[in-house]
Amino acid sequence: VIVGQNVKYRVAVTNNSTGGLAATVDLSDAVIIGSISALDFKFSGNQTTSVAAGATIYSDVITTTALAGQQTDQASATATITDGTNTTSVTVAPDNANYFGQNLQGDLKITKTDYLTKVVPGQCVTYTIVVSNCGPDTATHALVEDLFPSNLTDVKWTSKAAKGATDNKARGTDNIEDYVTLPAGSSITYKVTGTVVGGPGSHKVSDCHRTLTN
Repeated sequence: VIVGQNVKYRVAVTNNSTGGLAATVDLSDAVIIGSISALDFKFSGNQTTSVAAGATIYSDVITTTALAGQQTDQASATATITDGTNTTSVTVAPDNANYFGQNLQGDLKITKTDYLTKVVPGQCVTYTIVVSNCGPDTATHALVEDLFPSNLTDVKWTSKAAKGATDNKARGTDNIEDYVTLPAGSSITYKVTGTVVGGPGSHKVSDCHRTLTN
């Protein structure tokens, strides 16, 4: 189960009394990770209900998975049985349901090419930046960032999404700061142009800083 997704449980309580006695039942629930009882979820307080002899009652619980790792949902019940004169307390052995919480996973990659080793002042250069997600999950609000060096001026860029990528800006000027959504297998291609400035002679444009975060 992906962390942040809902989990639905159904808890069943059966009264196996053969004497026709009704039971008043308290239900409680907790999630256990190792030896620690975690507050991933539990019933809102205890639920008390009456169960007739031979009957079964069901309680459905929907919760959001908040933790990663192997988790055990443990449902417990205690019951009070009475015949009108005598009262008996019964503790039912807990019953467990196991599941594994998993964080979203995205294999995000970024490449940048200009096919140049040296440039001279006044030269126009073009960069191609490709951002992709190999999956398996969708990366939302991923930041594509490129801070261009001071000796590259008149920077303009465009972007084109492919295979389901969204939220990218179609065009811009100066540094790139673009929050995007990248489903598994999708990509966004940025085309960047700029003009090199500087003193006499040849200069190598330094690599631009780029960050891709999930």
